[in-house]
Amino acid sequence: MSKPVYFKWNLKGIGAKTTMSHILLVFVVIFFASILTYIQVTRNLEDTFKQSLLVSARNLCQREESFPEIAYNKERMDAYGELFDATVVYFQPDQEGIRYTPSADVEYDFSYIITGYGVEYRWELVLDGLDKYFFACILSGEEVAETGTFNFVRGEVAFAGAPIRNAEGDVAAGVMLMKPMDSFNKQVSATFQTLLRVFLISLPLAVIIAGLLSRKLTGPILQTTEGARKLAEGQYGEYIEASGCDEVRELANVMNVLSQRLKHSIGNLRQERDKLELLVNGIDEGIIAADWYMRTLHCNQVFLEMLELDAAPEIVGIDCFYGEMMHRVMKTGVRETGKYQTSDGRKLMAIVSPLHSEEKVIIGAECLVRDVSEAERLEQMRKDYVANISHELRTPLTGIRGMVEPLIDGVFDTEAEKQDCYQIIYKETIRLEKLIREMLDMSRLQDGRMTIETEEMEVNFILEEAAARVRKTAAEAGVDLRVQARETLICQGNEDRILQVLTIFLDNALSFTPAGGSVTIFGRREEKRVVLGVRDTGCGIQPKDLPYIWERFYKVDKSRMRTTGTGLGLAIAKLIVERMHGEIGVNSEPGKGSEFWLALETGE
Repeated sequence: MSKPVYFKWNLKGIGAKTTMSHILLVFVVIFFASILTYIQVTRNLEDTFKQSLLVSARNLCQREESFPEIAYNKERMDAYGELFDATVVYFQPDQEGIRYTPSADVEYDFSYIITGYGVEYRWELVLDGLDKYFFACILSGEEVAETGTFNFVRGEVAFAGAPIRNAEGDVAAGVMLMKPMDSFNKQVSATFQTLLRVFLISLPLAVIIAGLLSRKLTGPILQTTEGARKLAEGQYGEYIEASGCDEVRELANVMNVLSQRLKHSIGNLRQERDKLELLVNGIDEGIIAADWYMRTLHCNQVFLEMLELDAAPEIVGIDCFYGEMMHRVMKTGVRETGKYQTSDGRKLMAIVSPLHSEEKVIIGAECLVRDVSEAERLEQMRKDYVANISHELRTPLTGIRGMVEPLIDGVFDTEAEKQDCYQIIYKETIRLEKLIREMLDMSRLQDGRMTIETEEMEVNFILEEAAARVRKTAAEAGVDLRVQARETLICQGNEDRILQVLTIFLDNALSFTPAGGSVTIFGRREEKRVVLGVRDTGCGIQPKDLPYIWERFYKVDKSRMRTTGTGLGLAIAKLIVERMHGEIGVNSEPGKGSEFWLALETGE
């Protein structure tokens, strides 16, 4: 005979800990499974018991609704009690037809008849035991099924109620069936005993089986654990030998797959590090990065503000300027630069570069967006300024040179001819001096180096002085010069600067007013400010030119000018008035003349 084989528990090492944990787990699972099963079965039995009673209540209501008149009948109630083996509670609303709303805290009266097995209970006893809420719910058209303990019956009972409706569908009465829970409790006790026997029989068997399976799994699991430890240490090329049961072999295979995926993931992390470095390097500009499928990887706040977006798009659309460039760059691998103008006139420059993996494969694209509106505007202003200055300086210098060369060559013989040349040279020199002076004034005003001190002053005499300065020029041009100021005008300003602005207005007015016309210097009071200006009957200004007349070197149609100006006068006038905290403007109608004005505070 062979010796019997005895099962021995090894309580040492990690395998023993695993075995004990499995046994404990089995015990806990079976214990809680039994408890949950008992609870669930008990609930199901209770629900079945209540539903059965509720079905009986519905049948009673259907029977009562079949009678021509819905009213209490003691013989029928007794018969129902014997038929359904339950106590019958019949009740009706009061005679005034009041209905109870469960959410309202209002007391109501009920007429009632309670019977069961030939016994009638007083309504007061029932009200002490049952909440009015259940009766009110039934009278409002709902069905009720609950269990509880009441002082007018012994032991726990189950009750179910339903409404009885008349021919019009209104609730005419209610019925409630009550039944002791003795039979239900017997079923619950039997269920508990059955589950207890199952628990006591299955627990030892489950513990023994769990111990055997745990010991069988411990060896391969330890081997797999050692392989996982090597993976955690960075040895991604390690291969775990698959052995043991199917589940353990599958675990080993999964660990091997995990080793390969970890290697790939580390490569992706390096790519992400490179992308983040690119984003950090261009943090002052708008940046958006997308993968090969045009899914947004990164997007900073500056980009959202530049493009006026509320949130970063999940997918970069190729219908937008930067999306189209990114899609094209990912296809070609060639860096691109493009410009885009927004709806509000801002100019954006986009620089799109491809993103490469370690294998030099294009995996996406990055777009860097810069707002170049201000840079381009300054560059254009610089070009315009240089061009205008060159043109304005060349004109008087050309005139001077054109007169000096004949004088040097001795072309002019008479003194009169020489004097004419001298006069032309003098006028061009004056013009050149005026241009330089205006350029210096413009520079000082823009840089804030020229300070304008204001004081309270009377401006009527300034109007007369401004007229006196150009009266001779107006007479030579055949233009009628007038001064119009009907009252004493006092405002906050600077005498020299107000006179300078009015002189600029007068020079323009005389330049554009033909002989026989008139130029009026006016002053008037408007509420808490004084308005000074010059009105002419000249050719006027076209509407398309009005927004630009205050810009440097801007000139309207020169063919209608009597003399040539530098194009700086009105720009200087605007800066002067702004430094005096005033307002400047123009009203003009082509063919009828123009009115240039400045408004200063009275100081009141």
